Amino acid sequence: MTQSTSMRRLPKQARGEERVAAILQAAALVFHEVGFDAATTNMIAQRANTAIGSLYDFFPNKETIARRLNEQFCEDLRVLFDAILTDKLVHLSLPQLIDCIIDPLVHYHQTHPGMLALWLKSQDASRLSAIKRDLLETLAHKTASIFLLRYPHCDEASALRSSRICMQTVQALIILATDGAQVDKKIIVDLKIMIRAYLQTLFASEEASRESGK
Repeated sequence: MTQSTSMRRLPKQARGEERVAAILQAAALVFHEVGFDAATTNMIAQRANTAIGSLYDFFPNKETIARRLNEQFCEDLRVLFDAILTDKLVHLSLPQLIDCIIDPLVHYHQTHPGMLALWLKSQDASRLSAIKRDLLETLAHKTASIFLLRYPHCDEASALRSSRICMQTVQALIILATDGAQVDKKIIVDLKIMIRAYLQTLFASEEASRESGK
């Protein structure tokens, strides 16, 4: 039997919105601490300081909570990178560009400890996978557009391929570096070195000419 992954109802008043937000925040912490499989709705309700009945007013099960959290993470990242991936990046030095992209992402992971627990194991896989694919493709194309402006001799296919390689590298190393609010800063430093070396090698002549023009 397939479990429902739809909310029972949406909050219509501020009080209800606050309760849902508290449940989601508590769930993120519980999923991070014990993992999705071991988490229960009772644990989440207790952590949210709310009655289990209040939780069930909105969410029929933990799968629904996990789905809403994952959708929220995707929404947040889309908004975050809409503000970051702008033409302003074209005029920065390469280290500054890398900092501008990676540092906010690391901070988001630090302040949303349940993200990795769910990002790596999505429930309602077909819908959430589609949401994530759409997000990642959007970000890949946005980053590729920055590369095309920064490196005029690069073609679209190469820019998109390089963008995807950078994104996969960033994602893998941030997962390795992050444990809730704790981040291994040495791994993040190494990550930035890797991305910088990759882009400098790939676009050697154009980066050299940018540096010499300063």
